[in-house]
Amino acid sequence: MKVVRFALTLVGALALGLLPIGLSSPAERGASHSGEGTVLWVDIWEGQVLMTEGSTGTLVLSVDSQTEIVDVSGDPIPLIAIQPGDVVRVECGLVEIAAGVARWIQLLRPAWIEAVHADR
Repeated sequence: MKVVRFALTLVGALALGLLPIGLSSPAERGASHSGEGTVLWVDIWEGQVLMTEGSTGTLVLSVDSQTEIVDVSGDPIPLIAIQPGDVVRVECGLVEIAAGVARWIQLLRPAWIEAVHADR
């Protein structure tokens, strides 16, 4: 019985990514995530974006020189153009449960547009 319990625990730990199996992170194993949410804050100096994703919680994104940041029409924009309250769509490589390296960020609706619609 102890052997069966140990085996189930080991399989569960592997499935959750708690034990390394040769690669150090889910991003290296190809785990990716895409979603849409609202920006809570942006740190342009550290290259980080914190966003909500509906009812699923928050996601911390690291932004680097490989990250493509575009507006709604697909034109490139700088990270400084992303502001708290903006609605964005993202694609990232997951590093941890709620953290990833952004591959692509698209600004869908700026915060000022969201504020105008909230007043109606």
